[in-house]
Amino acid sequence: MTTHTTPAVEPTALGDTTVDDLIARAGDLKGELVAFAQSPQFARRLDALLFDAADRRGHLDEATAVLTIDHFALQCRLSGGRTVVERFVSQRQPRLSDDERAMVLGWRDVVEGYFEVRRFDCDAVELHNLVDDLVYRVYSNMGRSVFALLRRGMFVMGRIVPVHPATDAWLVSGHFAPFPKSARREIAQTVAQQVAAHPEVLRRNPVLLQRGWEVQAEHRAEFIAQVGSDLVVLLPHDARETLCEHYRRLRENAVARLEGKAAKRAATTGPAPGDLSRLPDELLDADSVALVYDEVEGLCFYRDFDRSTRCSPTPHWSVTVPVLPSCASTSTTSRCRRRRSAAWSNVTPTALTRSFARFCANLASPGRGTGRNCCNATRSPSSTANRCPVSRSSANASPSFSARRDRCCARGECGSGAGTPVDRRAAPRPSDAPVSRATGVLPAGE
Repeated sequence: MTTHTTPAVEPTALGDTTVDDLIARAGDLKGELVAFAQSPQFARRLDALLFDAADRRGHLDEATAVLTIDHFALQCRLSGGRTVVERFVSQRQPRLSDDERAMVLGWRDVVEGYFEVRRFDCDAVELHNLVDDLVYRVYSNMGRSVFALLRRGMFVMGRIVPVHPATDAWLVSGHFAPFPKSARREIAQTVAQQVAAHPEVLRRNPVLLQRGWEVQAEHRAEFIAQVGSDLVVLLPHDARETLCEHYRRLRENAVARLEGKAAKRAATTGPAPGDLSRLPDELLDADSVALVYDEVEGLCFYRDFDRSTRCSPTPHWSVTVPVLPSCASTSTTSRCRRRRSAAWSNVTPTALTRSFARFCANLASPGRGTGRNCCNATRSPSSTANRCPVSRSSANASPSFSARRDRCCARGECGSGAGTPVDRRAAPRPSDAPVSRATGVLPAGE
């Protein structure tokens, strides 16, 4: 177990100021910040957040309201890109000192989640974060009475912020919700789901962060062993079946490394492979879904990925771009340019790299199903207007382009480094080709 510490600074940076002095000053500044966040200039934005946080009957309890306001003040991005706390620091009069400025801006580093109560020490309590597996020494600007209901072994859900970057002390921010020891299993499942949905929360612990990269590499290797590549294009139903099989294999491998009761518990608890393999609704009606298991970005899904690799490496993913009223009088060309620019800005580097790699692979094999008449035109095949430019003979292409394309494919840069991208929708299939009933795809090498 490790104890979280902030970057060290010179001990004399704060002079004779004690942690108690910092906590008292933090309480005053936090009150000013909350009043600033509730000022008329942010009323419309904050009211909308409070309305969304209310239940179906419109009721908003005090704890939820406090957490909503705290999140809005410290983390919510405004239209200009800055947070409320950054606005507060820049607009406060008189100006904050350097130490006060560092203190208030340090509150942007919020740690939120479930904690286990380890022990009490004077006015502080040591909390073990169940997500990043680190221990935090936590104070409250309202005194130890805030922790009166807590007992060793209990759990709390809440938010903490650093008192000051020059210390390893942390401060309660918002509301603390206590839970008894008997809730440990439900909390453990909630934490596991949180880590699976947001693995970036592990970044605070370098040991867990390194282990996370190792686990992702193991899962990627298992995916490649299953489908033959780290990129596969499937129909939506087949994509879900492939994902279900992938998660089933991962679960079997994890259970096989355990023994006794731990193995039985792991085999029957946690989300089922079918639940993990659910695709977003916008992918269910797609013509195809690309599953890409990238070394850095992990497992990604792309709708109609093959459209972007048939005619050109330009992405064809549909992007909704709002048209501002001030742009109503501009030309159609300008609007198209804005839409094209927005489309590129929504495409990740992985998507661009894989799209171009698959595009080069189609150039190298123009006889493939995706290489000829890739626009699926219904006119006569002899009509040059319907032919894809990249499906013409390489003799008609630019010599320099052909040479660069051949060098790229010869070096293997057109592939993903883990085998040739697989298009499982290519037809017809041999009648005697073995097909996995679990995944609905051909084995590697077919």
